[in-house]
Amino acid sequence: MMLALGGLIALLAVPTARVLAVIIPLADLLILFLGVLLLLDRNPFKKLPSIQIPVLRHPFLNAYAYGLLYGPIALPCSGPLVVGIFAISLTTGEAFGILWSFVWFGLGFGLPLLILSLLSGALQHQLTTLFAKYSRAINVAGGLLLIGIASYDLSKNWEMLRLFYT
Repeated sequence: MMLALGGLIALLAVPTARVLAVIIPLADLLILFLGVLLLLDRNPFKKLPSIQIPVLRHPFLNAYAYGLLYGPIALPCSGPLVVGIFAISLTTGEAFGILWSFVWFGLGFGLPLLILSLLSGALQHQLTTLFAKYSRAINVAGGLLLIGIASYDLSKNWEMLRLFYT
């Protein structure tokens, strides 16, 4: 998903700063909103894993579609890297060379998540019981974490956003 978003931006030849000046605040506000919802004990993703997409009845396809949602959510963190891959490449060969580095970055980023999901499959009953027992505390901690991340990212990018919008 991250490669698709970066490629789309490069294909449209939209200046990187202009796109990020719009996407970063929107993503941060979405993260902030989700944090507030978690503090209010309203988890909008509670039923998401149980939603079955008719076309994707196979559990692996359903998991893949669910995983694609991760790309837009992670855009404020790694978006500049992905867009930068396309922005600094002068030739197609150069883009593929940098893209190869990004593939290794993605594997390093994704393999721990894959291992964690495999471990959680083996310990599913124990983890489900634990998460159900402490769901309110987890929602508060997650909400505070999301609000902190959104606030930090907005403050970190505030000067760029201020310069862009003034």
